[in-house]
Amino acid sequence: IKTFQATDATTIRIMMAFAVAVLAPVCEEVFFRGYIYAATKRFSDRFFACLFSSLLFAVVHHNINALFPLFFLAIILVIAYELTGSLWTPMLIHALVNANTLIIIQFGNAAGN
Repeated sequence: IKTFQATDATTIRIMMAFAVAVLAPVCEEVFFRGYIYAATKRFSDRFFACLFSSLLFAVVHHNINALFPLFFLAIILVIAYELTGSLWTPMLIHALVNANTLIIIQFGNAAGN
């Protein structure tokens, strides 16, 4: 996010937006819901696996101000995964959240200039 805000080059911003809105959600969902959550659930119950993987997801983002919103988002992503049995749903939700964040940042930058 900080790099995106600091960059003026359109091509770089487009590539970064793609990485944030598409690549990151796919990779993070495969890792956190597909691997961490699933592995933890095998050795515990769904509730603990949900809390553990969600807390790990929030902490790994290294943003203390967003810790609780990220934790809450991760719980929603686990629920979406459990309800559908597919990683595609949390990937889509995650991608929409990230894209929305980029749009807010972009309009915030445009309004400030």
